[in-house]
Amino acid sequence: MGCSPIKDGSISKSFKNVELKSNDRLISGLFKAGDGGHGFDVTDVEKDVTEYQAVVSKSHTIPLYYLLYMPRGDKNGVIILQKFKGYNVKDLLFKSFSRYLKDNINRDLQIEIKPFTNRKLIREYLYSERILKIKLLKRGCHRDIAEALGTPKDIAFEGNCEYTICSPKGKVFGIDIIPGFYTRLENFLNSGNQTVTSLIKLDIFEYDSIKIEAKPLGKTSKIIDLSDIDKVQFSEDISDIDVNLLSGHPEFEVIDNRAKVFLGEITGNRYV
Repeated sequence: MGCSPIKDGSISKSFKNVELKSNDRLISGLFKAGDGGHGFDVTDVEKDVTEYQAVVSKSHTIPLYYLLYMPRGDKNGVIILQKFKGYNVKDLLFKSFSRYLKDNINRDLQIEIKPFTNRKLIREYLYSERILKIKLLKRGCHRDIAEALGTPKDIAFEGNCEYTICSPKGKVFGIDIIPGFYTRLENFLNSGNQTVTSLIKLDIFEYDSIKIEAKPLGKTSKIIDLSDIDKVQFSEDISDIDVNLLSGHPEFEVIDNRAKVFLGEITGNRYV
């Protein structure tokens, strides 16, 4: 698969498949993805020397992992994608694959990529009594913080404000440290009319979403985004895995094994 350019406004995005591994109903590999359409300098940060200047037609690409699993007799599959800083290959993959289906298979075929929601797994992690971190997020600047900073009301802040409850290093805590959380969580999981802001009552901080990191015994930690019960997202922090000292990115076999363990945990099967 060669380099596939895709225009997204004024930015040209491109990716190509650089490694592929398939086994029955499972495919995994690496993309190299990046942005083009603008020049940039390549600088040796240790020597503080610009080695060369890349022109507009060049693209700064990085390797990103993907895994696709399609169970037999099921129209739904599982896709696991790596995110690195601001890079995410999901939209590029979706556009490229959709274009391939329409051009080469059947113009009427369509694919959808939606968050994987498994409420049984959500309960397993959140009720494990092994919580590492609870993060409350507010889009924009919280009013009390804005007032303390003296931020003018007519100035928009596009980032997030966070309020974090975390365990001491090497320790965990149970979700029952928050009074009434179990009951409210069950109502949230079982009812479509509950909002995420009903889960934790906190007068000192208004929030829009909650992310909880948990690590049951014998499993890797997962970050569960409860922003929308119909779009609950599972993610895993892989910053602890070994990386290539020259590139700063993990080798394919290392991240591939980690992703297959993740796949096994969310599907209940074993792939490594």
